[in-house]
Amino acid sequence: MSIYFAYFCKKALKLTMSQNYSQLEVIRQPDPRCDSCGYVLPSQTASTGLRCGLDYFNSSYIMRKFQLMQYFPEVHDYNACESWTKELAPDQLKGGFGFSATQSGDFST
Repeated sequence: MSIYFAYFCKKALKLTMSQNYSQLEVIRQPDPRCDSCGYVLPSQTASTGLRCGLDYFNSSYIMRKFQLMQYFPEVHDYNACESWTKELAPDQLKGGFGFSATQSGDFST
């Protein structure tokens, strides 16, 4: 009886493993290239059409207004660097500003 049970469990395990293996999907990570970087800036004034926006997104919101597009280096779509990122952090998109006030006390009077 136990031999039959062991054989059945082994058979069921192989079947389950083969079903799971066939359902696996390959997760492709984007290549670390400038055209897929979160810091890339499209630019009409660049000969390549792209500029590196690393300094732009790392500067304060106020300073972003005063920086000309020519300040940022031109990059090719096939370039890559160690600062490559898939997406930007929310505080980089907002310019680093954030305000939150804790309510302490009763303001109903």
